[in-house]
Amino acid sequence: MQGKTKQAFDAGKENQIRMMIFVAVWILVIAIVISLLAPSGTPLQKCTHAWLSQNKEQCLYSLALSSKNGTLCANLSSTDSASCYFAVAEARGNVSMCGKVNDSNASAQCTVFVANETNNFRDCYDLKSTGRSYCLDTMALKDYNASLCSGLSNSTNRSICSSSIRFSDALRLDNETYCSQVTQSPNPVITSSVLYDSGALGYDKVAGNLSGYSALMGFSQQNVQFTARDFCYFSYATQFQNESSCSLISNATLSNACTYAAVPRLAQSSSNSTGTFNYTRLLDACAAEPGANQTACIAVVKTVDAEDTRNASLCGTLAGNYSYECYTSMAENFLNATFCGYIKNYSIYNACVQDTYYNATAASNGTAAYP
Repeated sequence: MQGKTKQAFDAGKENQIRMMIFVAVWILVIAIVISLLAPSGTPLQKCTHAWLSQNKEQCLYSLALSSKNGTLCANLSSTDSASCYFAVAEARGNVSMCGKVNDSNASAQCTVFVANETNNFRDCYDLKSTGRSYCLDTMALKDYNASLCSGLSNSTNRSICSSSIRFSDALRLDNETYCSQVTQSPNPVITSSVLYDSGALGYDKVAGNLSGYSALMGFSQQNVQFTARDFCYFSYATQFQNESSCSLISNATLSNACTYAAVPRLAQSSSNSTGTFNYTRLLDACAAEPGANQTACIAVVKTVDAEDTRNASLCGTLAGNYSYECYTSMAENFLNATFCGYIKNYSIYNACVQDTYYNATAASNGTAAYP
């Protein structure tokens, strides 16, 4: 009995030893395989020896960025190489890598981006005419450097560029005289571009008074001429509440509206509302618009007229949502929720009341600027 027990014990021990040897051998084999297959050598060699092509791409891309070595980008697929050159150019602050991007548009974007990052306008001249103009225009607006506008290939674009900067200078430097250097072109496309590029609508006191007229430009194809220079004086007057600037506006309707917007007492007191603004010419321009554009144009004119004269009945002459938007605009501008009471749609009425209450609270706390 004891002999059998000893035999069983010896057999179990022998199996245990065999298992340990088996595991040890496999561990050794795996270690050898790993050592043979694992990439070795320089970082570049490790990338090129990667098993999967995806791993190889990621490795080379990361190595190119970490070492700022654009030559490594050539080893990538076309899509990744373009992104790689762009990233290396940005990291090095050198547009030379942008020229290696196969896609011409992406190459130009790369140059514009790096030129702006390094503030080196000379890099813009590496581009062809269209790209060069875009690059110079971008840098000119960013740095308020009107001298760069002269490098633009198109005379209209040069005018928009320099006018936008001078318009911006008038507001940011509190200097009305810059408005005299803004274009007087009656072209609504030019006027709209200058308004947008100058950032005028970003000024709290300006935006509330200017938005209606700037929206109207899209509808004013005839009879009405709003120039960027007029809007510059209008914006300056409303931003700094300088009524005298309104007299420099050539458009009579805009000049009158400027005086009203620039003098707080006129906006705050219905008894001082003169009601003398003549919107006939504006409505005539709207009449020339087709279909829905005509309705929208009329709504813009009558909304501005309703606010100028504090006459809510004008809102009632508008159709549907245009009428509700008019009442809401009056309530918010005059901080008076009673105008919301004309709105028959409960959801819109509720939103009108809440917005008016919020604006009134903000105004009383001095946390927002109002016209």
